[in-house]
Amino acid sequence: MICRQDLILSPEQLAARCDPDSFSFETTKELKKTPIELIGQGQAQEAMEFGLQMKHDGHHIFLAGPGGTGRTTFARLKTEQAAVKQAAPADIVYIHNFDFPSAPAFIEFPAGEGNLFAAHIEEMMNEIKEEINKALTGDSFEQQKMNMAQIQENELHDKWQELEKRALDQQFTLDKKQQG
Repeated sequence: MICRQDLILSPEQLAARCDPDSFSFETTKELKKTPIELIGQGQAQEAMEFGLQMKHDGHHIFLAGPGGTGRTTFARLKTEQAAVKQAAPADIVYIHNFDFPSAPAFIEFPAGEGNLFAAHIEEMMNEIKEEINKALTGDSFEQQKMNMAQIQENELHDKWQELEKRALDQQFTLDKKQQG
């Protein structure tokens, strides 16, 4: 392999260096934002701005082109700029639709109030769980449960006696066993 000595670079020649004192700012955060443009894509920029001004449903903006050209950065910046000029959209909260469980219903709230609604629902559900737990573990529930069991036992006993009487009238005998 032929190596020309005049083409060999030193490490200092491999990078451009500049004196930090030559800048009028400390960090790049101090710099004002300059408009981002898609170089050589004036028509695409106009189409993007036009699309963002559309107020009707059913319109979409599709960006195409080779990677690394700034499409995503441009689109994000332009949509953020457009969003700042508009009112915040309403919060949409989906809820269970008891009539059609496969098609949730929705409630629309002013911007920022959807989370408040969700927090209230969560709080209410926790209170309901506590009340159910209290109702199912309290003394009165245990008493009601025992009363209901006694009523069932009495009804079963009465039905058995009636069945035994009918069987005896027909000259049959019934034998009650625990194993069923």
